[in-house]
Order: sequence, then C-alpha cells, then structure tokens
Amino acid sequence: MLRSPRPDELADVVAFIVDQQRRPDRNVAYLGTEPDGVAAELEGLEPSWTSTARIAREDGRLVGVVAVEWDGEVGRSWVMGPWVIHDDDRWLAVAGELLDAALAQVPPAITRHELSGDVANRRLAELATARGWWTTEVNHALSVDKAIVDGWGDIDVTALRPATPDDLEGIRRLHDTEFPGTYANAEQLVAGQQDGTRVTLVAADGAGGVAAYASGHLQDDGEACLDFVVVHPDHHGRGLGRQAIAAVARDLLPRSPLGRMSLTVQDHRAPARGLYERLGFRPEVSFVGHRSWEQ
Repeated sequence: MLRSPRPDELADVVAFIVDQQRRPDRNVAYLGTEPDGVAAELEGLEPSWTSTARIAREDGRLVGVVAVEWDGEVGRSWVMGPWVIHDDDRWLAVAGELLDAALAQVPPAITRHELSGDVANRRLAELATARGWWTTEVNHALSVDKAIVDGWGDIDVTALRPATPDDLEGIRRLHDTEFPGTYANAEQLVAGQQDGTRVTLVAADGAGGVAAYASGHLQDDGEACLDFVVVHPDHHGRGLGRQAIAAVARDLLPRSPLGRMSLTVQDHRAPARGLYERLGFRPEVSFVGHRSWEQ
C-alpha cells in the first residue's frame, strides 16, 4: 500500500532518491545526484515535496518513491520518479501505482504531464509508452564552471540589457516559436527579471523590437542555469548568441555557491551545441522527456 512518508522517514526517502539518481538506468532529469543538491531541489518543489511524496514499503523496507510538482499558470505537471529498487518484477508491480498516486494529486484542470529520464532509463520509457505518452527528442545537459567563464573577458556584452515589460511581445514571439509549450512562458521570464527570481536580458533590434534574448536563474541547489537563448533569424551572424550567454553567466555565476552553470540543448540544435562546446561547456548527461499531451 502506498502512503505519504512520516516526518521521521524523510531523511531515508532523500537517501533512497540519491542512491537511485546515481544510477543512469534509474535517473530522472529533474534532480541531481549529490545529497545536498537533491535535498535542496526537493525543497524547492511546489507544492512541497513532503506533501506530494508517496512511498512503497515491503516488509518495512523502502522500495519505491514518487513526488510531483505542477504549475497552474503553464498548465503542466512534472513527476519526480517513480523510483523503484532492484528487479523488473518489482518495478512492474509498483511503478504504475506510484505514477497514478502522483497524478491523482494534480488539479484536474492540469492535463499535461511529463516524466523525464536519462536515455538509459529504459523502464521509465516503457512505463510512459504503456500509458500512450510520447517521447521527446534527446536533450543534452552541459555545464561550465566559473574559471572558464572568467576567460570570456573579451566578449562584449554591452548589447544586452535587462528585459522590461515593454519587451514582452518581442520575447513572446521568439520564445513561442523556438520553445512552444515549454516549462516557462514569456510572461514568467519578464516577471522574473522584475522580481529578481531570474535574469532575462534582451538585445534590441533598433526598431523597438527584440533581436535576441536570454534567460536564466539560480536553481535550488545553488547551480546557475541558462534556460533559454534565442536570436532572431534576421540577426544571426552578429555574435548575439555568444554575447547573451556570456551576459547571463556574468550575472548569475557570482551568486552561485557552486560556481557552475548548466543548460540543456536539444539534439537537433547542432549549431547551438557547437557554440556551447567552443565556449567550454562540457557534456554531463543526455535525457528524454515523456509527455501525455498531443504533439
């Protein structure tokens, strides 16, 4: 029988998740692999992970965990897990129940749900496929540390400035074209710049529009994250992408206790991947999403 963890079980639940996250065939894309980071990322979930977590025990032993968060503004939920120990038989017996227990908590108005895992997480992919969910293309997580960014001193970022509400329509046009249905909308990117929860910078096009924008934030574990970079096709070849990356990194990294910035890039975006690699970003992991809504 599944149930919510008791307060005295939470430390064991976190340790269980960390152990599973360190195995590529169990890893989910939303959390890291280090104990402090996983704990911080869980604490940042909304609603609180301690209220949405569900656990499975057998003979007193923890064998499965799931949690879920959702955002009513973008109408999506993200399932953390499910994680199930050991053999495939136990997975088949428990994983579906854990997923159902997570989704049962999501408000009925939210009908778009996502699982995401390392490309090696075969069982997660099979669970999603059995539910009729579709799989995204491969995404690659890359990272760079502050020492490398400090070497970008020759990159002029003066073309970039903080986004204002007047930039919203220009950002939205680029954002919705490049990242339709993504986890944060243009309104959230601009609002985050205004309230200090994220950095969103723009390069003007000289005619009152937006030639490029980039947005990032500090994750709950303290790592800086570059979420989005888009350059309007009419302004390709001017180095704006490189400048936007550098501008966000210079803003976020001094505030990152880990001194590291990460990003994800879709497999088909070869030019962007090439730019990141030339700047010194290193590959970390490759993952896919599994989604419940129509493509």
